[in-house]
This record gives sequence, C-alpha cells and structure tokens, in this order.
Amino acid sequence: KAPLLEITPKGGVIFASAAIARYLAGIRRDTGLLGSSFQERAAVDNWIDWSSAELELPACVLFYPVAGYIAVDAEATTKARADLKAALQVLQDHLTEKNYLVNDEMTLADIVLVSTLVYPFKLV
Repeated sequence: KAPLLEITPKGGVIFASAAIARYLAGIRRDTGLLGSSFQERAAVDNWIDWSSAELELPACVLFYPVAGYIAVDAEATTKARADLKAALQVLQDHLTEKNYLVNDEMTLADIVLVSTLVYPFKLV
C-alpha cells in the first residue's frame, strides 16, 4: 500500500500518509509538531483524523475529475461541494480567534490540513 516509509533495514514499514507524518514529527519532539502535552497530542490527532474524514474525501471528489483520475459525477460533485463548504465553516469558526488549530504554534495538524487543501484550492 502506498505511500510507505521503510524504517528499518529488516523491512519494517509504516504506511498511510498520516501515520508517516506522525512518525516523522515524533522523531524531533523538541519541534512541538505533536503538541507539548498529552492533551495537545490528542487534539493534533483529532484534527488530523478530522481533516482526513471531513476535508480529504470531498476535496478528492472535487479534485480527481480535474486531474483526470475519475469521471465527473454531477451528484457526487454537488454533495462534495456542500460537504467541503460545511467543513470549511467548521474551520472558520474554530480559527476565528486563533492562528493555529491546537495551540499558539504550528503543529502537524496545521500542516496536514493545509496539505489536504493545496490541490483542491489550487486547481478546482
């Protein structure tokens, strides 16, 4: 399954983008990318999972036809637009008085969220 990251010479691998990102962010704990407490770490995980479920799916439904990966489906496109709009409203509400999702610094949650939206915002 791709993507995957080989982490040991004996063939140990991590697969899935979020798992790879969490692993890499955890290598340097002093960066704060995973938060600075157990509560913040849980919040980072929550936002990463939320991004995958609430943003990535509708964003892919909108982006994949533009990229030529799948055919356009009018019904799916309409639903994806509504779902993405609702998810972006959740973000807007959450970030009204904040610059970052979890604390006062950028975390992996912010990076994953932006990465999820780059191509849909750029090409759709």
